Amino acid sequence: ALDDFGTGYSSLTYLKQFSVDTLKIDRSFVKDMLDNSEDLALVVAIVSLAKVFQLNVIAEGVEVHEQGVLLMRMGCDVAQGYAIARPMPAAAITAWVAGYRTSPKWSMWAGNFVDLPDLLLLVAQHDFSGWVRRLLLAIDNSEGDSGADEVEFRETRFQRWYYGPGKGRYSQQPTFQAIEPIYREACMLAESIACPSRLDEPQAIQARERFMQLERTIFEKLECLALMSSINSEPVIGA
Repeated sequence: ALDDFGTGYSSLTYLKQFSVDTLKIDRSFVKDMLDNSEDLALVVAIVSLAKVFQLNVIAEGVEVHEQGVLLMRMGCDVAQGYAIARPMPAAAITAWVAGYRTSPKWSMWAGNFVDLPDLLLLVAQHDFSGWVRRLLLAIDNSEGDSGADEVEFRETRFQRWYYGPGKGRYSQQPTFQAIEPIYREACMLAESIACPSRLDEPQAIQARERFMQLERTIFEKLECLALMSSINSEPVIGA
């Protein structure tokens, strides 16, 4: 096993030089992948690399169940970390094994992973959620109309995926087609709630509630696309 892959002295040349059959994704990438699109993209890249080389892949540092769900959706279903168990004396292991229960979220995704071209959808989901979080945080911390100036409203990373790779792969899917008008409305509302002077207080509250409703709808449709993609996926060699 090649430990801490992606950091330090780990190199792609090691895959040629050594008889490696397992890559271990460094915990520094796994730790923040729920909140950091760049870390998520790096994890996707390492899992994809493992698939191409027909290697096993193990994720280090899985501390919450949501990280495990993301990894399983990529095709990485082996992990270590506090979400499974904390360090324990050897004498306690037998009782722990007898009492261990898998997270229901993990059971739902067991064997249901997205194929290699669909991993960009996974990144797009979290790009969209990250955009919403950044926008709301900027608005909540702002004074006046300039608080969200640095948050993009139109040319977002999610939008680039939607009209680029997403459209190329899912354009015939009604679920994908339904996202566009919802996203456009969400962008218009985002610009409105980012400028408090445009709305009185009741209007601002109503606009924010509608924005959050649209955000949930978009994320649900992206989840639906991911599940539909996973149904026809072939087992990943070495996972």
